[in-house]
Amino acid sequence: MELIADKLFTGWKHITNLDCHYNGRIWVTWRPDYYQIVLKYKSAQLITCEVLNIPLQLSFEITFVYVLNTKEERRILWEDLVIHSRTCRKPWLVLGDFNSILSAEDRIGGNKVTWADVVDFNNCVMECDLLELPAQGNRYTWSDKHYKQRFFSKIDWIFIKEEWFHTLPDCAARFLPEEINDHCPTKVFLTTEK
Repeated sequence: MELIADKLFTGWKHITNLDCHYNGRIWVTWRPDYYQIVLKYKSAQLITCEVLNIPLQLSFEITFVYVLNTKEERRILWEDLVIHSRTCRKPWLVLGDFNSILSAEDRIGGNKVTWADVVDFNNCVMECDLLELPAQGNRYTWSDKHYKQRFFSKIDWIFIKEEWFHTLPDCAARFLPEEINDHCPTKVFLTTEK
C-alpha cells in the first residue's frame, strides 16, 4: 500500500482502515500543504478525521463510509455514527457508500422496498440530525451493471450537520458518471470552485 501511495500521490499523506478490515476498504489521501488531518476514529466501515483547511483556516470533521453488506453489520455503523454525533462539536460531513436507501424512490427495479429495508438507516440519519447535502449529477449512484433488467439505487450519500451551513462557506456536491465502476464518483466542492 505504501508503494502505491508513493507512486500515485507523491508527497501526499494517507490513512487507511486496512488494520480494521482485511480489504482496507477506505483510503483517505490529502495534500499536507492544503490540509492538516487528525484521525479521530476508524473501524471496518468508517474513518473519521478532524480536518483543518489551511488556506481558508476552516476546521471541520469528516467521516468516510464504506458499509458492509448485511443488515447486522450495518447496525454497527449506525451505532458508531450516532455515538459520534453526540460528541461532535464541529461542522460534520459524512459521505460514502452506505449500501442503503432511505425510501422506495431511491431504487428502480429489483426487489420491492419494504419499511424493514429502510428503517435502520432512517433512524440513524434522524438521530444524528443529518441533512443531505444538495447534489448535482446522477440521482441514482449505483447500478448492478447487468444489461438485461438492470436496476439502479441511490446508496451513496453526502450528509452534513446543520452547523455546516452556519460556519462554513457554501459548498455543494456532484455525482459524476459511473463509467467503468458500478458507483458514481462523488465530488464535494466550494460553490465558487465548480
